[in-house]
Amino acid sequence: MRHHGVNTPAQVGGKRQSLKRYLLWWAISLILPVVAWPQERSRFTPEVKVLAALQSDAYVWSPDGKRLAYMTQDGVWVVEAPDFRQPSRLIRNGRGGGGSYPGRQLMWSPDGQKLAFADSRPGDSWSTIWMADADGSHVRDLLPPGAPFDSPGTRAVQITTWLSNREIAFMVHCGTGCVSIDKVEVGSGAYWSLGDFTLDGGLYWAPTKRQAIAETHLGGLGLLDGGRFESNSLESFSPEEHYLAVLQGCVYEAGKAQGERYHFDDWSPDGKQVLYTGQACEGADSPRPGGTLYRWEVDSGHRERILANASWAAWSPDGSKIAFLLFGEPHYDADKRLLGADFIPGKPFRIYLGILEAATKAMSVLLPLGSKLLGAENMDDWNMFHPVWAPDSKRLVIRNTQKDVVLIWVDGPRQQLLTEGMQLEAYCDATCTQWSPNGNWLALSLAGKVTNTEERGGLERFLPPVGKEDIALSDAEIIQHYFEHILAQGPQIYSPFLWEYIRALEEMGKVEMAEEQYRHAIEAVQHSEQWRGTRLETDLKQSYAEFLCGHGRKKEAEEWIPCPSSSARPQQEDLLRHKPALLPHRIAPWRNRAAQRQEASPQSPATTSPESPRFSSVYIVEAPEQAR
Repeated sequence: MRHHGVNTPAQVGGKRQSLKRYLLWWAISLILPVVAWPQERSRFTPEVKVLAALQSDAYVWSPDGKRLAYMTQDGVWVVEAPDFRQPSRLIRNGRGGGGSYPGRQLMWSPDGQKLAFADSRPGDSWSTIWMADADGSHVRDLLPPGAPFDSPGTRAVQITTWLSNREIAFMVHCGTGCVSIDKVEVGSGAYWSLGDFTLDGGLYWAPTKRQAIAETHLGGLGLLDGGRFESNSLESFSPEEHYLAVLQGCVYEAGKAQGERYHFDDWSPDGKQVLYTGQACEGADSPRPGGTLYRWEVDSGHRERILANASWAAWSPDGSKIAFLLFGEPHYDADKRLLGADFIPGKPFRIYLGILEAATKAMSVLLPLGSKLLGAENMDDWNMFHPVWAPDSKRLVIRNTQKDVVLIWVDGPRQQLLTEGMQLEAYCDATCTQWSPNGNWLALSLAGKVTNTEERGGLERFLPPVGKEDIALSDAEIIQHYFEHILAQGPQIYSPFLWEYIRALEEMGKVEMAEEQYRHAIEAVQHSEQWRGTRLETDLKQSYAEFLCGHGRKKEAEEWIPCPSSSARPQQEDLLRHKPALLPHRIAPWRNRAAQRQEASPQSPATTSPESPRFSSVYIVEAPEQAR
């Protein structure tokens, strides 16, 4: 985005103003405190040392555990060990975090040299994957306009993992319950795909990245081969779902669900075994008491039942132990071996944390998680999550029935309350609690100060993420370079990027440049055999005429169409709705088959509408090695 050449005096003045803005921004970032306010310290027990409090909806530790990157309304920031009190903004987010669905994400590459984050982009508001170097430089869109990934309505993208330092795996929404599983090579921008899949749940990669477990339609589990990615081209790609193995979920007979619905729990650290929970299909939409914990050796296909009325299991990082939740009173055989729990539906029950030896299944820990009994009516309110192991496999974090976060040492066992009366953010999972890779600190996402944000107006909504090498450029320069780089691809990109760019130019007062964009676009379409005489040409001429009418040039406008008494240029929502007709070569042929599968399915979940981002209180606390 750097501009080279001779600058006019006006340009020099603009540069100086940009430099002043940069220096001001830099100075503010230096004095911005990241502190835990006294009223928020009181939410933790006195023994807990709170190092920092942040406002963020996505955060992640660097692989070396020395930095925490987090996203806010205005960009990507990082705080560094050991005190985490001095934030540094790596990337400015001009859009203010608006409109990304299914949610914003942030992930370091395995070597810590790059950051990938999922967020919306200006122009079409589609979710995409942005990537930058670890210092915030070289920001780029890995799924730019023209990439072979379309979606009904607004595209939703979810990063699933870094497969290596060079490849990112991700999913693209392709219809209700339908996702396309793909990967991108971050250097070349080449794409590969596993195909379109019907999923009711998540996708979970093994630590080795060789295989993944997919929660399939009607509560099944499918084992995917990560080595089967094929080149993502419309001519060569095969759309069929390919699984190495499948555990069939619910089967409907005479209108009733039969069998078990399965939910993934965890991979073993060596990527050879999977823990999962099975529950009776009737009324089993989520892991609840009454399920059975299983272990699956994925290479041999051998499966074994571990415990009844147990779920939410997690393997220790060293592979020696399995932690799980037990619902109801423990039930033993004649040799005092734990078989499971006596759970009676409809009656209050106690929840236990259990830890067993992975090799022998011998129980080493079984302790109640608080004194409060739970019933079916307050299970959802409890908001349980998997035990979260520390990297040393000697400690874990869990939530008790009083909704407090507890740190437990498995040798003993010993436990220490971290919070008292402090609520976890609604619907959070184990990602609400993240250990630093060195085990020295914990990042906790707890319900404290929550901010509902709306997408900011003005030029902000036209700005892409801005890296450090371009932070001194003016907003106008950044917007101009961003849109002109995209529009250079040709007419297939005009809808909706051309209209958004013209809106931006008009808001900047650059009417002549906006008119130049119209004339250039119309000329390009008229000289194209593919686009001449299409709906795109008609929309362009009508929009240009309305532009002229809006600027008092009625006579010139009548060369195209008469000025209407009251009208509006084609709206972005209308243009997006017309997009399949305008861009036939970018619609993958298997999309319709995937949609038909979903429409024929009686169990297809409804599509969730995007919501405004919610920024929670994220606390960094010291993780003691010994109980205090």
